[in-house]
Amino acid sequence: MVRWDVIPIARNEKNKIFLISRFFYTAWPAFVVLLGVLFIAVFFAEFTFLSGINALWKVLYRFLRMSFSLIVPLLVIPYLCMIMSRLLHTKHGRLIQLQEERTLQIDHLQTWLLRPLQGIALTMLAAAKLVSFLQIYVDESITGNVIIPTGQFDFTRLLIVNIILIVTSIFLSFLWTLDDLGIRYYNTKTGEVKMVGKYMGVILPIIFGLYGMITLFKDSDRLLAIWNILQMSLVLYSPFVMLATAHFFYIRSKEVALTKRLNVLKQPTIVRPREEAS
Repeated sequence: MVRWDVIPIARNEKNKIFLISRFFYTAWPAFVVLLGVLFIAVFFAEFTFLSGINALWKVLYRFLRMSFSLIVPLLVIPYLCMIMSRLLHTKHGRLIQLQEERTLQIDHLQTWLLRPLQGIALTMLAAAKLVSFLQIYVDESITGNVIIPTGQFDFTRLLIVNIILIVTSIFLSFLWTLDDLGIRYYNTKTGEVKMVGKYMGVILPIIFGLYGMITLFKDSDRLLAIWNILQMSLVLYSPFVMLATAHFFYIRSKEVALTKRLNVLKQPTIVRPREEAS
């Protein structure tokens, strides 16, 4: 039996069929959750805001649309790296790459759980901020139910959701890139090495996202609020697993180009890393 988790990717980087197969194998939890949602919605009861035979294509369409909105922004990462390099390289600081901190091997815990949770949490936070803005704009109370899908096509809702997903994807992908490549911020004056993205990319999005979830449904019945949050999390889980998987393969193939865009110094011997949460 083939052990996909121990086959070196580098040896097969030019084999397109292998890479596609490895991609879908790595993302298998996304398809398991997707099929579970599809099965319940079609054969049992309304689930993730859809039900009946129409759920058969609507669930798949929603998954493909959200995955597309999340994955395509990966293409702007090189340009974002170039911009951020200019901002982060100052008189007393620069970006360096610690070779021992590079993590360009598949981490299933991150790909299947931690990073999807970050994405879900940040999306919820963005939705909460949007609801707060709308309340100020229309000068009346708006509940979190306004963001719940209705099952009917709404161009404005579609546009807003896609914008939130694209912004979330760009923000998280950049932080994940710094973390995976072992990029740190080196203060040339004090000799300190700080982590630019790791803790901000893991802890803060989840904390603020939980706050966003609670804020969204603060005026709803508690059990109903929990049920809506669970359904929304399941809707978002599979697309964010696809993003985390696509990000791994993209960074793996573009490491040299990205480190060049970031203009990093590779672990100078004068540095004595003392990593601190940024």
